[in-house]
Amino acid sequence: MCALDNKTIFQQLPVPAWIEDFSEVRRFLNRLKREQRIGDWKRYLAEHPEVVRQCAELVRIIDVNRETVRLFGARSKKELLANLDKVFTENSFSAFGRELAQMASGATEISTRGENRTLRGETIHLNLKGVIPPGQRRSWKEVLVVSLDVTRETLAEQGLAQNREKLGSFYSSTPIAYQSLDAQGRFLDVNPAFERMLGYHREELVGKPVAELLSEESRQLLTERFPEFLKSGRVDGAEFTMIDHKGHPVEVRVEGRLEKDPERGIIRTHCLLHNISELKQHQQALSRQKRNYQLLYDQFQVLFDGIPDPLFLLTPKLEISWANRGATQATGRSLDLLLGRHCEELHGQCNLPCDTEMVRNCLESGEPTTSLVGTPDERSWGLRAFPIQDPEGRVIQVMVLAHDVTEKIRLQAQTMRTGQLAALGELAAGVAHEINNPINGIINYAQIMVNRAAKEGQTDEIAERILKEGDRIATIVGNLLSFSRDKKEEPRPVRLQDILCEALTLCEARLKKDGISISIDIPSDFPCLLGRHQQLEQVFINLFNNARYALNARFQGTDPNKKLLVSADVDREKGMATVVVEDRGTGIPAHLVNRILNPFFSTKPQNEGTGLGLSICHGIIQEHGGQIDFDSRENDYTRVILTLPLANKS
Repeated sequence: MCALDNKTIFQQLPVPAWIEDFSEVRRFLNRLKREQRIGDWKRYLAEHPEVVRQCAELVRIIDVNRETVRLFGARSKKELLANLDKVFTENSFSAFGRELAQMASGATEISTRGENRTLRGETIHLNLKGVIPPGQRRSWKEVLVVSLDVTRETLAEQGLAQNREKLGSFYSSTPIAYQSLDAQGRFLDVNPAFERMLGYHREELVGKPVAELLSEESRQLLTERFPEFLKSGRVDGAEFTMIDHKGHPVEVRVEGRLEKDPERGIIRTHCLLHNISELKQHQQALSRQKRNYQLLYDQFQVLFDGIPDPLFLLTPKLEISWANRGATQATGRSLDLLLGRHCEELHGQCNLPCDTEMVRNCLESGEPTTSLVGTPDERSWGLRAFPIQDPEGRVIQVMVLAHDVTEKIRLQAQTMRTGQLAALGELAAGVAHEINNPINGIINYAQIMVNRAAKEGQTDEIAERILKEGDRIATIVGNLLSFSRDKKEEPRPVRLQDILCEALTLCEARLKKDGISISIDIPSDFPCLLGRHQQLEQVFINLFNNARYALNARFQGTDPNKKLLVSADVDREKGMATVVVEDRGTGIPAHLVNRILNPFFSTKPQNEGTGLGLSICHGIIQEHGGQIDFDSRENDYTRVILTLPLANKS
């Protein structure tokens, strides 16, 4: 064989090649055939792998070319031949068995694919082609083997096989329905999930138009969308209504791609179908609930807007999150100008009735609270706060309902004042009945004694003192009777000095008893005020009593600062007089100054005040066209500043 004799040509072959001596294998197989009468070598060798290994040990490598040395990663032919045992794997023996079966069956050209290992331990895959030259076919002394490295192709094939297996597993096990259609919209394939979704078997659907499984409306949609799908090559999120085998609708969302062949054109569509029936039902239920909630909200809004009183919700930060029409009307602000604003800020800016202390108590306690507050526009409001809690019981908002009680309080104060005056009237009548007759007798007898002493040219000091004190008692009784009568008098010029004198007639004894000194700083030519004498007297009596309480609260005994000061000034340009009643008592805390005019609000302990005194004074001063203000510092002083109109403003 000239090819084998020519060593140079063998070494220069561009592919790996080697020469093997199979002569011992030939003799072993011939003996085995005679002894066991083997007819099917492929089957026999597959069932007896130990025979394959025995034959492999009998093979002798005669020579290898340079490409073979390079293929197996050897540095030389000698190194490769010395380490042949390292290049064989279990798969190598399988390939050798297939090669041996072909040779034993009489083949002179053999081919197989095997797996080997380089000397570096790397796995390689080889396509093996063996030729038994004509002169060697009896002895198998020399067998030429040529190999082709197909490692890359083999790995690619294995990867494709794995992917194919994975895709097949996904196809059969995925819970998402899959369908494949041809260009005419007929079924080519469906997966088990599709079968479960609609209840049809694959055999029932293949070749059937998909339109037959759609509702009438979805058929029209398919007619419009399917040509677009074929043109664009994809569909995303299209929704159809399919009909299952029981006639029930099934809502699906379709995601699809197109498979094309450059020569044959469209081959098939690949679509995933998501069952959204439950989602649709939830969406429809949610939509119904939303409509119901909106209807309920509108009904409550109409109901709350029908309440004329201000009603609003406050967050824990005391910011308005909702308000009814009554609140917008009370403040003169639109809803968008109220939302998100702090209630205390709105209280000062637009008369929103709000009590932050009441709301905080409601937030902390989780219980309804009430309060009575005034607004800068001189209205009084009864407030009720209701906690709104989350499922865990935490207060998340507070609803405040405000009711204008200005007129109610005015009527209550008027009723109380009428009752007081009625009681005083009854008391005065009794006093007049019990005191006037005896005092008149005393005055008369004292006058007789004075007259008798005068005739004798003498002075009876005791009788004169009795006469003077008797007149004083009669004056006090007269003032008490005058104060108790609720006269419907019209405003007229009145002297401030007379009003103060009569007020002090009723209060001075108690003031002096408590060690309170009185200082009146009124000019003798002080102009007359325009007012109602009895009502203004009532104002000053109330202020004197408040001053007495504050001074006694601060100074338990006598003290140089235990003083009550009354002063007055005139602003002739404005036609107004300013009267200041000042004491050095306990003063008014700064956070309460804005509340002391509120009806029923009192800084005195329970049962020591009704909270109506200053409210009544405020009402009287307003009726006179005047104003009442306060300047106070806690534990230092209080100044009550009355502004009243003059009788002659010129």
